[in-house]
Amino acid sequence: MKKLTLLLILALALVFTACPPPHPQTVQVEVCSTSSLLPVEWCPVKEVRTFTIGQQPTTPCQVHRGVKVCSETGRRAVACCPDVVEVAEAGAPDLYCRRHARNVLASPWLVLAWLDAQSKWQRYTPEEKEQFCQRVGGAGLFVMRIFFPGWADDGPNGCVFPYEQEADGGWNLDKPNPLYYENLHDMATMLGRYEVGLYVDMADQCSWDRPWDCWRRNINGVYGWMDTSPTALAYWKAAVDRVLAAIGGSEGNIIGLGNELQRFDDDDVTLAWALAWAKPRVDYLIGLGIAKPITFSGGGRTAHKIVGAISDEDGNYPDNSYLAIIEHGIALVDHTPPGSTSLEAWLAGYSKFHLLGLSDDGGTTQTWNQIPPEKRGTCSGDCCQANVAEKIKLIKLFSQYFVEGQFRIVEFLPREISWNEHISALADESLEAFWRVGLEFGVDVRRTF
Repeated sequence: MKKLTLLLILALALVFTACPPPHPQTVQVEVCSTSSLLPVEWCPVKEVRTFTIGQQPTTPCQVHRGVKVCSETGRRAVACCPDVVEVAEAGAPDLYCRRHARNVLASPWLVLAWLDAQSKWQRYTPEEKEQFCQRVGGAGLFVMRIFFPGWADDGPNGCVFPYEQEADGGWNLDKPNPLYYENLHDMATMLGRYEVGLYVDMADQCSWDRPWDCWRRNINGVYGWMDTSPTALAYWKAAVDRVLAAIGGSEGNIIGLGNELQRFDDDDVTLAWALAWAKPRVDYLIGLGIAKPITFSGGGRTAHKIVGAISDEDGNYPDNSYLAIIEHGIALVDHTPPGSTSLEAWLAGYSKFHLLGLSDDGGTTQTWNQIPPEKRGTCSGDCCQANVAEKIKLIKLFSQYFVEGQFRIVEFLPREISWNEHISALADESLEAFWRVGLEFGVDVRRTF
């Protein structure tokens, strides 16, 4: 009997060994081929996979997302785009809509700020760039001003310039630097997210003798920004085209002739030179569809002749809309510009311009525009801005001489935004001052995101 029982046990063991237990229950689920999660409408490739019940994915794909695009412009949408569609992020444009940006052009303000873009942008981390753009966008900034030739920087990674440099140190205008335009595109994209555009000045007289100035130190025979030769004009046009391609065109952005344009032989500047230099450049920008007025800042006889080249000698424009003069240096109502008897007399002469920009560059650089300690606001080194109360007085005086739309504030957010660390108290003070001045004139320029 015992033997029979033992044999029965052995037989049953063989049966159970030969017949494994049934498979766990499974389920077929459609998933995103990339993430293996539940697909969303933006997943480009989907497939059906078999999972053990309880182990199948239950969350949607986080890799593929949709983004809103402005139906009018085809750019990524901002808050005030009237009609938007949602498309897959993978196929969406990088740049943001500028047509519907909430900006201060709806008010009497045009606000610009400095960013040493070709230098400090290189050493900001992605998080710092994001923080910077959000803060200036929230402050109501319309466009960020940079200079095409570049700006010196001694920090890590150095500075990125628009052309390749040859062994002898000269810039080769036939070799555009791709990294420069990648930087420019990156700036336009990140600033655009916070409804800020770019103002690119194509020349900077202040950098005339600097090693980074491509218009002066090149191997192609271009003699500085004031060169009137066909060769110089051709290189200039090509540079404008590349800039516009990088920043997404001129809508909501500004292309300027230059900064502080004043030839070293200023007393001998003629209208013939201005007609050969300024007019074809202005005509080219307008021909590209860039909105007038075309901006520049300049001084002395040079600026007067540039104005005369596309108007008459007294600055009367055919359609009153070609140039915007950006005035530097005036910070207080009791400043008297050189060559004038008073600031009021100076303003009376400038009131015929279609648009005048006031650049609050600060004082103490020249004797006539110094700011006494009791009237100072933010300071960087020995260059100080007027305080908020003095700013309000000055802007009210300017506004008396210009009808609505003829006067803008330029560079009202001072260089402290970029010359010091952008997280500094000085930058906060500058942003706060701009907002308080706006409120004085019934304009709250701040934005929320």
